[in-house]
Amino acid sequence: MWKEISVEIDRTYLDNTYITETTVLNEENKFSFELEINIPQMVVLSYANNRHPIYIEPGGDLNVDFDANSFKYSMQFGGICGKSNDFLRDYAKQFPEETNRFLMKQLKKGIVYYDTDEKLERKMRATGPTTFASDMKRLKVQKETMLANFQQREGFLTDLFTKFMRAEIRYDWAYKMMMYGYAFQNLHNIEEHFFEFIEEVTLRNDDVLGNEKYRKFLVGYLNMVFDKSGSRENPYIGQYNLAPQYVDGVSLSFFQADILARGFRKNELAMMLPIYNEFVRTVPYNEFYLRAVDAYFQKKQYAIGSPAPVFMLQDVAGQEVSLADFQGKVVVVNFWAAWCRPCLNKIEIAKELMERLDSNKVVFLNISVERSQSGFTNEVNNRGLGNMINLYAKEGLKSEVAQAYDVKAIPEFFIISRVGNFARKPDKTDALSLERHLKSMIY
Repeated sequence: MWKEISVEIDRTYLDNTYITETTVLNEENKFSFELEINIPQMVVLSYANNRHPIYIEPGGDLNVDFDANSFKYSMQFGGICGKSNDFLRDYAKQFPEETNRFLMKQLKKGIVYYDTDEKLERKMRATGPTTFASDMKRLKVQKETMLANFQQREGFLTDLFTKFMRAEIRYDWAYKMMMYGYAFQNLHNIEEHFFEFIEEVTLRNDDVLGNEKYRKFLVGYLNMVFDKSGSRENPYIGQYNLAPQYVDGVSLSFFQADILARGFRKNELAMMLPIYNEFVRTVPYNEFYLRAVDAYFQKKQYAIGSPAPVFMLQDVAGQEVSLADFQGKVVVVNFWAAWCRPCLNKIEIAKELMERLDSNKVVFLNISVERSQSGFTNEVNNRGLGNMINLYAKEGLKSEVAQAYDVKAIPEFFIISRVGNFARKPDKTDALSLERHLKSMIY
């Protein structure tokens, strides 16, 4: 019988850490954890191959009983946070959400990918602004009513959880309204007054920073404001400088640390250094200081001229292929999966460039993070990629190669010089710009 049970605490938005605490069931099949929780948030309880989100808060205790054979559906809760988790269980049944990011759609606007499920994306494409706003408002009211009725019927929900849940509902509504108006503004001829709904939410809300819906809304909103301003400034630097006009306090520190972390992944080190130096000199909260510093040192590892991590993976035929096999050639390492639409565009660009560039001087390595090896093989064959070098990362974004290259999202690609060092990427990644850039490295 499985004996280990663990709790996973995602603190990446604070100090870039992901904590996993593990224990074993005792002779009475009981377990306990003592966790340091400084902010109300969701954590994940894991047993065998089952995972379930639970809510915890500072100073709160939670008792969990479950049947090992029916982990998710048999859970009973007690303690200070018990009623909160009772409500969340009922809420998830009443308003189910897609939680598998691999099954979600991503709408890229500016420098942010906005997440939605397929059903909502179809609704956004097919529905006019008046109807969409009305439907979203109705759904928000239904959720708020459920919260109020539960509290009245059951009697006790903590103040922290009530605030957390109100934020969950309100920022989820605002995020979807923003995504619709921003991504489909041209399709539906949406006028600017549509965005007046923003006035109904608070941009600075330090008390609910542990709520992912709030963080996604804040990041998405500042990205939209900057993008719609028409500024030609680097978007990461521009949004860093824009943020103090809209938020302050903990919310501002979170956002600026977040934009630094994302900016370091997408820009050259020297470009980000001025705002990084300002941030670490002035930020009043140690957690966000640590996140920015961690992003900086990760970037130094992948800075232009630093050695690219060597890896060895299997191709479609099961043969081992190493990055070291291509010493003396320029190598384009492309992380992709068939469920990622932008990835497929980059694959097509690679196929096109292979025909125009000397294969003795430039090599394209496609590393798939597909969910299964059979899926990887099928995608390579079905998409006619047999003449390319296709490798499989067995554990996807958790694989050693993805972690070695700090790949947290796809599409992502790297250019490695003939001596095995990271090389500069072109400012644009269309076929012509990439071709010119690669030719400049080999001639």
